[in-house]
Amino acid sequence: MKLNAHMSIGAVAERYGQADQARIAMILLAKDAGPGLDRIRLRSAATADRSTRHALYREHHHRLAERITSLHASPAVPEHAMGCAAENITACPDFQAKVAARVPD
Repeated sequence: MKLNAHMSIGAVAERYGQADQARIAMILLAKDAGPGLDRIRLRSAATADRSTRHALYREHHHRLAERITSLHASPAVPEHAMGCAAENITACPDFQAKVAARVPD
């Protein structure tokens, strides 16, 4: 079964029973949160013990927090570029310093 977020509610209801609809909804909610289907499968597996699932949740939470932090910082570069006096952002000393900070020693 292919999970298609664009399927209509009516199409899902006609094709799948209530339990299947709930499982599809849970998978789509999990996909919206970011992990791949392999991680979703591990977390929802009946054979996975509680501590394993919690470790996976902690790992995912950590990755989401890192992603959110990165996304919050992302607008700074285009905002600076829009008001920068440099002809090209790559010639801007501030931008060059940010690039240099990201290059490992």
